[in-house]
Amino acid sequence: MIRYAAERDATPEDLAIFLVGTVFAVLFHQRGDIVLHASAVAVGGRAVLFCGRSGAGKSTLAAALVEQGYPLLSDDQCAIVLDSASQPMLRPDGRQLKLWAPSIAALALDGRRQAAVPINPNKYYVDPAQRREDALPIGAIYHLSESDSAAATEVKIPNLADRTALLVANAYRPVLMQRMGRRPSYLQASAAIAGQIGVFQFVRPKQFSVMPMILGALADHWRDIGLVA
Repeated sequence: MIRYAAERDATPEDLAIFLVGTVFAVLFHQRGDIVLHASAVAVGGRAVLFCGRSGAGKSTLAAALVEQGYPLLSDDQCAIVLDSASQPMLRPDGRQLKLWAPSIAALALDGRRQAAVPINPNKYYVDPAQRREDALPIGAIYHLSESDSAAATEVKIPNLADRTALLVANAYRPVLMQRMGRRPSYLQASAAIAGQIGVFQFVRPKQFSVMPMILGALADHWRDIGLVA
């Protein structure tokens, strides 16, 4: 149970976005989870995560994959726990997608658009076509970056130290990690995760017109690493 005291002028919408954002992140940190600023879909019975800076296209890419038949697991915030066998598991949160209006239009999702996100009036909640709510082992984590070319994608494999650094750098609300004294545990857990699963840099053009090519490149990579047949 979460107990809170709201300011007098706080709306239910304001409270909801704060509770499922910062407050949940604090709870995950208290529980010892690794929390990444990422979105995730289910691929072949495993979780595939997309992380990156704000505006990198994490939610848009996840939404496009959901339309291709890959259920949504989480959006914006991904809580990772190491199970009893030290296997990284993703705990889905069942939340809606949050997409900017141009992404909704480009992906033809107007029919599932819901209310505007309070702090971003041009961003909206979107009901995913399908979702999964069971914990899944993590199959791959991609860090998104933008290509200089309009027609090129590339999957890079960083070394172990750089993979670990990428995970730490993509912590959700990094200031919480610092203030709660969790950086050492983040480094340790991130090194364990990076040593077990694929952590990749996915470089692609950030253009709606080439989304089919981007999705095809991901599908090819999933076959290469054995996530799908």
